[in-house]
Order: sequence, then structure tokens, then C-alpha cells
Amino acid sequence: MLTEHSGSLAPAGETTAEPEGPDGLKTIEFTIGGMHCNACAIRVERVLARRPGVASAAVNLATARAFVTFDTAEVTNEDLSEAVSGIGYTAVVVGGDERAETAEHSEHWAQRAAFSWVLGLAAFAVAMFGAASVTDGWVVLVLAVAVEAVGGWPFLRLTVKLLRHGATSMDTLIAVGTLAALAVSAVETIALHGLHVHLGGGGAFAARLHGVMAPVIIAILATGRAVEERARGRASRALHSLLGLRPPTARIVAGPDDDEGKLVAPESVPVGALVRVRAGETVPLDGLVVAGWSAVDESMLTGEPLPVDRGPGSNVTGGTRNGSSPLVVRVTTIASESVLARLQRLVDEAQRDKPPLQRLADRVSSVFVPVILAGALVTFLLWWQVDGNFGIAVLSGIAVLLVACPCAMGLATPVAMMVGSGRASALGILIRSGDVLEQLARADIVAFDKTGTLTERTAQVAEVIPAPGVAPDDVLSVAAAVERESEHPIAVAIRAASSQIPTETASEVRELPGRGVAGTLAGEPVEVLRHSEVEMPAAMSDAVEAREARGETVVVVTSRGAVVGALAISTPVRPEAASAIAHLKEMGLRSAILSGDSAPAVGAVASELAVDDARASLSPADKLEALRSLQSESQRVVMVGDGTNDAPALAAADVGCAIGSGTEAALANSDVALLGADLEGVPAAIGIARSTLAVIHQNFGWAMGYNISALPLAAAGLLDPLIAAIAMGLSSLVVVLNSLRLTRLGRGGLESVRSPRVARGARSFALSVLVPVVLFGGATLIGEAVSPARGQSLLPVLPGITTVSFPGGRDGEVYLAPNSPGVNSIHLVFEQDGAFAATSDVQVTASLNGGPAVATIEHQISVGHYVGYGLNLRAGRWTFVDTALVAGKMVRFSWVRQLG
Repeated sequence: MLTEHSGSLAPAGETTAEPEGPDGLKTIEFTIGGMHCNACAIRVERVLARRPGVASAAVNLATARAFVTFDTAEVTNEDLSEAVSGIGYTAVVVGGDERAETAEHSEHWAQRAAFSWVLGLAAFAVAMFGAASVTDGWVVLVLAVAVEAVGGWPFLRLTVKLLRHGATSMDTLIAVGTLAALAVSAVETIALHGLHVHLGGGGAFAARLHGVMAPVIIAILATGRAVEERARGRASRALHSLLGLRPPTARIVAGPDDDEGKLVAPESVPVGALVRVRAGETVPLDGLVVAGWSAVDESMLTGEPLPVDRGPGSNVTGGTRNGSSPLVVRVTTIASESVLARLQRLVDEAQRDKPPLQRLADRVSSVFVPVILAGALVTFLLWWQVDGNFGIAVLSGIAVLLVACPCAMGLATPVAMMVGSGRASALGILIRSGDVLEQLARADIVAFDKTGTLTERTAQVAEVIPAPGVAPDDVLSVAAAVERESEHPIAVAIRAASSQIPTETASEVRELPGRGVAGTLAGEPVEVLRHSEVEMPAAMSDAVEAREARGETVVVVTSRGAVVGALAISTPVRPEAASAIAHLKEMGLRSAILSGDSAPAVGAVASELAVDDARASLSPADKLEALRSLQSESQRVVMVGDGTNDAPALAAADVGCAIGSGTEAALANSDVALLGADLEGVPAAIGIARSTLAVIHQNFGWAMGYNISALPLAAAGLLDPLIAAIAMGLSSLVVVLNSLRLTRLGRGGLESVRSPRVARGARSFALSVLVPVVLFGGATLIGEAVSPARGQSLLPVLPGITTVSFPGGRDGEVYLAPNSPGVNSIHLVFEQDGAFAATSDVQVTASLNGGPAVATIEHQISVGHYVGYGLNLRAGRWTFVDTALVAGKMVRFSWVRQLG
């Protein structure tokens, strides 16, 4: 599966042996393991780009792929892999190791999530319904450590790898946040003997949750990664849907009469081999039919809804589905060079280019993680040192770490691009890059070439105008007899029109340069001449002039010098052209025709299709000038041509769109290629581009709005770490799921694709920013109002608490932990009217059995909550005397404990 190329169309998943490009440059594709956020992708991209000899490097987070163009004389594949490994990630050449296929999915997030939920819920049950004891504290702590070690191992492993190289990522925030939450549980168990630290004053309910923050947060994050991984897998399958059309086996036969053959992998079938395709089977490879007739469904590749008849001498494309009769096909192209493979490579390469929004997201993400780490530290210090609330300081710092999410911002563009371009390719529309998609979405006018684009490629006889007394079939019969051997488009049209009537073959047929053709039929001279070469009978003049006024070509048939009739030849308008132009108008787009054909012909088509602007008799240079004229009016122009003779115009337009059948010219000269011949692909391509860009705006707006709202709430102490973890996981999931909505585009066919029925552009972005702001802000306010911890006592029900009442509605609560001889901690909590009371100047002295008083050192945990650690209390009667300034009034009280 090695994919090394230098501008070739080799597909991902196929082995190629491409020569090096100019100046020894070669492009190679890596699978990158260990990336989980945009900061990771940027770091890998930078380290690759800085290697000597590397001309360019592009890393796509959504596909976990890196594309590197480098000078083979200065750097090797191994050098590049080592450079990536040196910063904590893995880089495997696609195809160089089969393990590369699963490198991105080796973390087993679903299993880790299941493990974390089982142990996390067990810890939750013990914390909520068990006693506040040392035993229960150790149970919760052990379960939490197990969840951190198993469920959170990928976060810890990558964090350590990156820190060894002085780098950080989203995993760093998660690891630091969960370890901080785990530290809370450890402090409660080891230092406080199972008693809960009342961080932030949430009361007994909230206090019991602090011990299980770490395991539940890990379970939430692992679940989010599992769901996101599955959703991104769906998006990746949409991107690679083309290669999925190829069947897993091909039936090689010895000859047309061999019905059984041998089943082999399509990749092993050589050029020239015969392959039998049974009724209802998928054609495995490109080839030429040598036996059998059948109707082949090509809709999965070209978008053409009706099956096409294929028989001996017809070309068939791998991935199309055979009808009701078997075909024997001679393979003309190996799998790696097939149409499907080349088209898939074009789709894959489109993921390299980054639209402007993605480049902005990259710049933001590159500094996001260090800024968040600094922000969490500042949040902690401000709450602790300025406000004096250690509890809120701890919880707010953890919440800031957990709620920050550059992942959503990093995924906003590439996942939408991946799904949108994958869906377009499934409909037979190839969009080469993100920049092209953005230009296509913002198009103002669509300019069409006429011949072969708006009209059919082959001419037809539009009308037979017989001379008086002559039958129309006789006119056709004479003309067909003379044109029997000619391959001129007019001759082909005449033969097609006369296919159902008996005709003879003229003799002595000769070309009349600039005039027509002549011959002998039944011994009499006959001619088919241009109208200008013959004087028309008065009875036929009006009909002929009417046809010429419509831009049709008129040829005159004569026998023995007398006119027997005339034939009007035209290239009819495609049947779907009118609906395609109408759909463009519905989307607010103008239309134009830029053609080298005559003014009457162009005018007739423009009138029939209701085109806004029509310009005729244009040379290639005139056509380019017309395009520049449209662009000078600040209009973004999409030029649609057949990809063969419109290359200059396709290149000069803002977006060049080739309509054809997947020809090399169409693929090489256009920004957008419509593989089918259906003009409905033009509005469909613009509709897909607009929908994709709208989703990108929504995703980016959501990511911005999420961080704008969530980070201040977390820093303000209004967002619990558990809620922060849920919000962080949901933010990335929302972006991925929103992008997956694009998979519904075109399910009813090309004609069903329309512009998105939602706000686009600045309105879409502003609305997407506003939604998470309102959601998070509203949810926080509601949570504050209905929290089950509201109005609870500051302390859970614990034995040994002494409550002292003071005048003015003030109370004090004190206790020892564990209230037995040995190392204890002393807790003092002051309230006024059921709420924390502002307290300062706290002093505590302790004396044993009436002996000398010894002062203890008290630390403020939160407003009104003080703790003294490390008191080594011997057995006996201890008397404690406390003084404090509570709500502006000095209080003094004593309390006694008998230990041992």
C-alpha cells in the first residue's frame, strides 16, 4: 500500500512505482498515530516542514494522514518517521507497514470507556451511599487510580512523551485535570482519613462527589473519544466511498465460453486478462466488452440514473453494476491505474489544502494549550490568594483544564471537508481542494460553453423539408446513400435519421471541398450541398430561412440538378439543461453562454433556456476577455465546459468545471470535474459546496462560542469539573455529527441537491457562536438554581461535630479527624444565617489535661472554612480555645475532646 507519487493519480491503498518529480522531489503519504487535537497536527506538520530537504508538509487531523514533498537527496522516509517519533507520535508510510492501517484506532476507546464506567459507577455508589470513613475513602481511591491507569492511560502516555520534548497537547490538559481531581480524593483519604474536603461550599452532596471526579471524568472522556472515533470513521468511509465500489474479487476466465473461471483479487489481475461479470455483479476493473450485451448501471460513478447498454467494443468502468445479462470484459487497466483509483486519489489530495478558516484555527490551536495551562494556574492563584477561597480555587482550576477544547476547532473544517467532498465524489462530482470549494460556494454567475455542454455532442436531423411532390423518406434515403461512408458529423446525423428506412449505397462518391458531397445513385447524379450553393424553390424558402434563423445548419439534396428536399441539422439542447439553469436561478445565480458558435444558434439556445447573458462568435481569446469582463464586475465566475477544447477558459475562471465522462482532459484542466454528462451536476456541485461551507461556519462558530462561554464560566467557579468534562466531550462530538449531516445530500439524485436552508456566511457563524453561549450560560444559571446541594449544611453528617452559636445568627462548627490519638486534622467552619460567614484572624490553642496551651496553624480552605493539619495528639483530655473575627465581630469559644 505504498503511495509515493509526483503529481500522479495513484490512489491511496494502491502500490505504485512512480518516478521522482522535477529536481528530485517526491511526495509521500504517512499515517500519523497519537494525534487527538489540532495542536498535535500542527506540531507534526512543523517538525516535518523544518527537516532539511522538505519542500512542503501538510497534516490532516481528520484523516490522520501527512503528505510530505521532499528532496530525496537530502532526506529519506526513515528520517521523516524518526522526526515525528522524536516528538511523541508515530509515522508509518502508507503501505510500508500493515499496522499503519490500524494505528489511529489502536487505543480501544470503547473498551476503555466500558471499563471506566463500571469502576467509576462503583466508586460513585461507595462515595454517595457509604460512610465517610477511611475504608470507604480507600475503596474510592483505589477504583479511581485503576480507572486513571487503564481508561486514562492514552492521555497519560502521550502527555509524558510530549513533556519530555517540552511540548503539550489537548491530552496534557486532560491528564493534568484528571490527576488534580484524583489528588483531591487522595487528600481526603490519606490526609483527612476519609472525610470530605468541602471545596466551594457545595454541601454534603457535592462534597461526596469530589472523590469520584477523576474516574467519572475519565469515563466521560473515553466515551466521547469512542463515539467521536466511530463518527470520524463514518466520515472517513464517506471520503473513501469510491474505492468501496470495487468488488473484493474478480472472476478470471480462459475464454468467452468459460462460465466458472477463478476468483482472484482485482489488484492481481493483469492487463489483457478476460473477466466474466455475471448478471447483477459489479464490474471489477476497467475494460472492453468482448462478449455479451447488458444494461450497465453507471449511476454510482457518473450520477446518470438510467442504465446504459454495453456490448462488444464498449468500454466499461470498474465499480459500475452489470444488469441482467453476463458480460466478458478484457481488462485494459490494472487496479492502481483505473478510473476509480485515479478519482479516489484526486479526492484524497483535496484534503491536503486548507481553507482560510482552517488556517486560522491552526494559528489559534498552536498557542491554545499553553495559554489554557497558564489560565488554569492564574485562576487557581486568584481564587486562593485574592479571594481566599482554596476550595473554589481547586475546582475552578480543574474545570478550566477540562473544559478547554481546541479539538472542536481543529475538527471544524477537515471533517466537514472530508464528508462534503466524499459525498460529492459519490455523486460523480470531484472538487479538487478546500479553496476551490470555498470559491464554488461563493459563485455569482455560471458561464457555459454551448456545443457539447448545453447541447448534445452529436448533431441530429431536426426537420426534413421535402420539395413539392417528394416524400420525406425519399429525401433522407437519397442523402443517406451519398453519406454512407463519411464520418462528418452531418453525415452521421443523416445516417442516424435514416436508420429505419431502406437505403442504397451511392457509387463514385466524392467530396466537394467547401460545398458538400456528390455521387451516383441508380445511374443518376445526386448531391448533398450547403444551402448557399443552391437556389431554393420558393415553396421551401420560408421553412429553410426559419430553420437558419434558429441557428441550424441546412443542407440541400439534389438529384439530376433538381432540388428534392432539404435537411435541417442541429445539435439539440440537453434534456436536463432547462431544469439545471432553472435550479441555478432558484439558488440566486446568474447564467451566461460564452460560445464560438454563430449568433443565431447561441441566441436560440439562450432563449430556450432563459439564460441571462449570451455572447456568440467568440474566439478562444475573445472567450477569455469575456470571462475577465465578468470578473471585473466583482463577480465570481464558474466556467462550465466539456474539458477538451475549453482548457484556457476553465483555467481563467474562478472555478473551472469540466463536464464529461472522466476523461484525462476533464480531470487535468478543471477545478471541478463532473464525471457524468448530467448538467444537474452543476447546481448540485454548488449546492454541496454551499452546504459544506455553511457546516464549516457552523462548526467553527460552535467551537468559538463554546470556548468563549465555557472558559469564563469555569474560571468564575460556576462550572463543576464533571460538567466541564461532559461539555468538552460534547463539543467535539457536535462538530463531527453536524458534519455528518452532509451525507444526506443528493440521496434523491443530483437534482435534489439545493443550497442549505439555514443561515450562511457571517449570519451562520454569528448564530453558531451564540448558540453555545446561550446553552452554557442558561444551563449554568439553571444548575445554580436547582442544584441539590443548594441550602444544605456545609458539612455532611459526621460524628464528633461541636456546634457553637453566637449572637447575630452566627454559628461555628468544629471537629477533629479522625478524632483518635495520633495525627489529626482540626476543622473550623463559620456560618451566618445558613451561609458562609466572612472570617479572619483565626487562632486556635490546644492543651492536654490542663497543661500549657500550644498554638496550632490554621489554613483557609474556603470562605469560613479553616483546617489545621499534622496535629500529633496523645491520649487524654484536650481543650481547644478558638478566637476569630466572624462577620465583623470577634468571637471566642472552647471545646473539649477525650482521646483514647
